[in-house]
Amino acid sequence: MSAVDLVTCLVHDIEEAFARKQVATLVTIDIQGAFDTVLRNRLILRLREQGWPPNLARWVGSFMEDRSARVRYQDIVTGIAGQNGA
Repeated sequence: MSAVDLVTCLVHDIEEAFARKQVATLVTIDIQGAFDTVLRNRLILRLREQGWPPNLARWVGSFMEDRSARVRYQDIVTGIAGQNGA
């Protein structure tokens, strides 16, 4: 399967969970550039149309623009890591 196929399957599973009024939680890291061709504005619009919380849509937009992340798990926080040379 290609990265596009995997992302398509993931989106389908999330939409199915929302349709059943279930919670879908996902944590990902873009290591190999699976999201390099995603149109940022279209993704944010789609999230808003689907009723995602505004703060989550803003976070996704920020991540897609700045391409950096910090991971926090309980009391452990990593340093900021840039993606694609950011």
